[in-house]
Amino acid sequence: MLQQRGGDDVEKRQLIEQCGGRPETLEAIERGLHWLALVQWEDGR
Repeated sequence: MLQQRGGDDVEKRQLIEQCGGRPETLEAIERGLHWLALVQWEDGR
């Protein structure tokens, strides 16, 4: 399922809803990925 990260927000929201997620789940995922990009070292740590 995580391999389906591509696509537009509509597709992502549909996948999240099919798996029991709520409407704000995609926003929480995006905020988490943004935070990770800010704190992650260049070598991936």
